[in-house]
Amino acid sequence: MTSKSLYLPTILFALVAAGCGSSGSGGGTSTPDTVQFTSFADAELVPGEELVLPAVSLESTYDAENGLIFSEASGAATGASFSYLGGEDPDGEPAKFTVTSAEGTVIEFKPSDEPGVFMARIVETGVDTGYSDGSPFMLDFTDPEASETIDILLGSDFDVTGWDYQQFGVWVTGFGEDASGTVGAASGGAFTAGTDIPQTGSATFTGVSTGVYAAPDGAGFITASNMTAVASFANRSVNFSTTDTRVAPADTIGNIIGNTRYSFAANNGLDLNGTMNYAAGSNNLRGEVAAENGMTGSVNGNFYGPSANEIGGTFAVDGDQGSYIGGFGGKR
Repeated sequence: MTSKSLYLPTILFALVAAGCGSSGSGGGTSTPDTVQFTSFADAELVPGEELVLPAVSLESTYDAENGLIFSEASGAATGASFSYLGGEDPDGEPAKFTVTSAEGTVIEFKPSDEPGVFMARIVETGVDTGYSDGSPFMLDFTDPEASETIDILLGSDFDVTGWDYQQFGVWVTGFGEDASGTVGAASGGAFTAGTDIPQTGSATFTGVSTGVYAAPDGAGFITASNMTAVASFANRSVNFSTTDTRVAPADTIGNIIGNTRYSFAANNGLDLNGTMNYAAGSNNLRGEVAAENGMTGSVNGNFYGPSANEIGGTFAVDGDQGSYIGGFGGKR
């Protein structure tokens, strides 16, 4: 497993690969210039600038005293964001990537001690995603040597998926033995104007999904799946599904960080199916979703790009078989 130079997983905006300069945590007490996101192709981040992607998020709290047990997830809400702050290379402040949820959770990811390298790892999950350029699944984390607990971010590698207008991320804060924190998911980017969503025809979006699953006994798992969303623009509906879901014990994350062995196993009980609907002139997709193992809940999404080029969102389900929170993204 290899480190990725200046890559941010999951929300993992490979902005440097998209033409951005070195990224970092600002400089001194000066206020960075804010750059609104339009597309990765247009991203030109420079030292002292902060690229901001507005996002929608949901989250839950957990207490690991009796295992990874989630509380009921909040509803999906606007007000979240992903931001990427350009740093000064080689002598200035390092890059910084920040996830802020609608509930106010703030998670910061910075480069490791190795110059220009974020604490990011490619994750080979065994899911056949059809991408020929490598695994689209990535993991980022805070410094495991700085604290007894770490913050974790799961998601997709922009350079592999080829998404240009959006990304999603799934996080766990305070991960560690007998820890507590939040579990959440966010989806953000360049939202399609409601009036620019096609009114006729259909489109099939394909991509990936990741999440965090808590079994009834408190055992925690990270997940990876394929994602398909079939939109009927005339009916203003989207049939959403995930397939080929694979899971790995959450403790495996420590092995990934340490570049040691890890493994994912099939768990089709976490495959999801649901339908989202939206009102005319609105880019606010909402619906119900069910897992194959009987868990039920909500799925929320948005179209991204100038004319619904991509789709992304979040979901949360629970029931007798546990609790499951995740995010997804895909393109036509």
